[in-house]
Amino acid sequence: MKAKQRVLNELAGLSESDGWASAESIAAALSISRQNVSHYLNQLLTEAKVVRKSGRPVLWQISTAVSAPKMTNQDGDTFGTFMDIIGYDGSLRAAIMKCISSVNYPDGLSILLQGPSGVGKSFLAHKIVEFAREQKAIAPEAPFTVLNCADYADNPELLSATLFGYKKGAFTGANQNQSGLLAAANNGYLFLDEVHRLSSENQEKLFLFMDSGKFRPIGENVHWSTSKVRLIFATTEDANQVFLETFKRRIEVSVRLPSFSERPLIERLALISHFFKAEAEILERNIRVSGMALEELANTVDAGNVGRVRNVVKLVCADVFSQSKDTVLNITGQSVQTELGVESKPISGLNLSTLQVDWRSSARTELETISKPDSFTPMINDAIRGMSLSRLESSTQQAIKVERNVHTLTAVQKMVSESYEHTWNRLIVKKYGMVKATLLGKSISEVAVFNPVAPVNLEEAIRIIDRKYPRSAYLARQFVSTLTGIKAGSGKVLQLVATIGLAEFVQEDIPLKGLLIAHGEHTASSIQSVVNQLCGNYVFEAIDMPMDSGVDQIVGRVRQFISKEVKEDSLVLLVDMGSLNQLYSQLKNDLNGELLIVDNLTTAVALDIGLKIQNRDPFELIAKDAELNYRINIQYFAGFARKSNIIVSCMSGIGISEQLSAIFSKYLSNSQTEIFTRDYRTVRRLIDQNDEDYFQKTKMVITTSALPSSFSIPNINIYDILDSKGSLRLEKLLADDLSPAQFKDLMQELVRFFSLEGVADRLNFLNPKMVISEVETVVSKYENIFKLNLTGTVKLNLYMHVALMMERLFVSQESVGNSNESIMPPKTEEFYRISHSIFQPMEMKYRFKVNDYELSLLYEIFGSLIKE
Repeated sequence: MKAKQRVLNELAGLSESDGWASAESIAAALSISRQNVSHYLNQLLTEAKVVRKSGRPVLWQISTAVSAPKMTNQDGDTFGTFMDIIGYDGSLRAAIMKCISSVNYPDGLSILLQGPSGVGKSFLAHKIVEFAREQKAIAPEAPFTVLNCADYADNPELLSATLFGYKKGAFTGANQNQSGLLAAANNGYLFLDEVHRLSSENQEKLFLFMDSGKFRPIGENVHWSTSKVRLIFATTEDANQVFLETFKRRIEVSVRLPSFSERPLIERLALISHFFKAEAEILERNIRVSGMALEELANTVDAGNVGRVRNVVKLVCADVFSQSKDTVLNITGQSVQTELGVESKPISGLNLSTLQVDWRSSARTELETISKPDSFTPMINDAIRGMSLSRLESSTQQAIKVERNVHTLTAVQKMVSESYEHTWNRLIVKKYGMVKATLLGKSISEVAVFNPVAPVNLEEAIRIIDRKYPRSAYLARQFVSTLTGIKAGSGKVLQLVATIGLAEFVQEDIPLKGLLIAHGEHTASSIQSVVNQLCGNYVFEAIDMPMDSGVDQIVGRVRQFISKEVKEDSLVLLVDMGSLNQLYSQLKNDLNGELLIVDNLTTAVALDIGLKIQNRDPFELIAKDAELNYRINIQYFAGFARKSNIIVSCMSGIGISEQLSAIFSKYLSNSQTEIFTRDYRTVRRLIDQNDEDYFQKTKMVITTSALPSSFSIPNINIYDILDSKGSLRLEKLLADDLSPAQFKDLMQELVRFFSLEGVADRLNFLNPKMVISEVETVVSKYENIFKLNLTGTVKLNLYMHVALMMERLFVSQESVGNSNESIMPPKTEEFYRISHSIFQPMEMKYRFKVNDYELSLLYEIFGSLIKE
């Protein structure tokens, strides 16, 4: 049913009882947002189907000219009682559609339900019979007979007698004629559970009945009995291993039910919600469940599946109920874990520890509606229906921006949305370098939860958009393909919306395609992530190959990429090994464009070529530079420079690094040593990756923080030179480049640079006096809270860093660390929490936000000083 029709129906019911109804009351009844309800009510007002009464709140009523609408529901017409099953329109849709076909076929089709213990085979069998009664395929009073074959596994003769009946005198104790279950189930259904326990003899008897509808009770050798029975079988075993081929052939429909852990996250949480709600009703108590308890239940890999989860919920509720007289039963993660007694698998990126969900006795809960997703944003739906390309793009972009104001997510939907958003950040933001599209991921993820269905066929629109934005479309497909629990039709909507959203950020005019291939589990993808993020856009795709892969396997994977993504473009391929001639000869005919292969894949080479691709350098120029710089048998790029160099990299920003570089260059102008400045994050990432090629010619690294002890290149914290020990070390490192007199002059200029006056001189926009005062307050708070006694050099480091951080954030209103990517070790939560409180007055005053990346830099300064 369309959302607008649902609003009209609900208003009709509320109007009959109360006369008038508010948008808020309708929203609460339907579990959708008030804004959405207001949107539909205003549409209905334009259509003269409702009337409005002004006031606070605004009230609505069905127009007297309109009779109360008839309740219709396409899903209800199709699925009927199957709609009671969580996942009927999700992971179980295909299975249920087969069940529907088996019921609607004249006289029915035999159906086999397969799946591990506890997945709901018996429950589905009952629903099949209910649906058959709804559809009038069987009479309302038609029998439904159940037999668990496992009860007779050790006595096949007794099982045969139970199924087919027996004549008086057929065996000892057969004192009268007795009808069997086939006769009892006449004109109805017979459900044989654990059917794999049937002996071969009984399978043969049963398939004869399935062929003809005839059977003979035990002891009857002359007359045949008849019965018209629809059969449902269930087994936990592989049908190919336990059934006779002749018996298996006669089962027309086979359905496999997924295990609990195979179900999409939203369905697992929906099942848990249903079980807790049931316990709240039975115990007549409100139940409060911690996020950790939900995590344990949702991630269980227990072989008992759905049935086991239901029993665990019942047992933990019973245990708390027996020990507590409180009106609220509190269910903790520990109580669930104790009852489960098995390990759970964490959902990557989810942290539910702070979540708390309530199920109320005799009251409707928002979680009841999670298996019945709301309709898609009207704005985008209308745009799709119009199918005007320009309107579709502009409306979708506008709708994405307001998406979070349209949908009100339930607690479970919010958890699933956060899971999708984590995937977006891992894949689109980090792997493909689309840092600026971080916020887009939240909107797309919230849309995905609702499984939107387009009002028209989207194939043509997708083809047009894909041609216009091929790179954006590729990223959108990569993202949508990773999501679980997304319907096929919804996937197309998400692909279209994500493509249009990404087109605002993706650099579509890049003429070349780049591909990295390396041996190792994460080798190529790690380089890809670094290069794409440094480029700030999608430049390279990456393929990680098994260590034993040869040229043929590499060629095969490249051909797959070419056929899907390269099309008419040229390709730049970087590999870590292999014959250039062999690769080139096998791949060149697969392309319509040019092909360049470089067999020296390092981060430095990939970054250099990636920047050239991003800058749209001509293919010929990139190829010529590659021939000069990268071919191993001629010469290849090693490190930041081809001769001895000093790298200056300060966490306080590239500006400070450049000013320090200028000072050192002034005194080293006659030296053979070059001075280079590099972004601090880049240098730290290279150090962490232990990429020695980058530092082959590096004589020294000058920074403003301590580098890891494992880093073998000489390095010095520039603030240490203010102490005699640090000054002496620097002098030794520069002994080959500077005379003692030159070093003395260098030191005097560095001391002036790092004085408080020097800090003030670095500020271009903010008032130096006010900033230094603010910084002193911040440093003092750190000293008091963490009980520190900071040295003068450490304080000076902090003054410089915090002052420049303030100006950087004030001017840009953002930080390079907006991705929240932290290069610091874990266990810094307390430091982050305290730091946020310390900087809050400053943030309110200057209207900027100190994000986690900036705090990770501060932690580098404080980390070694703070005691555990």
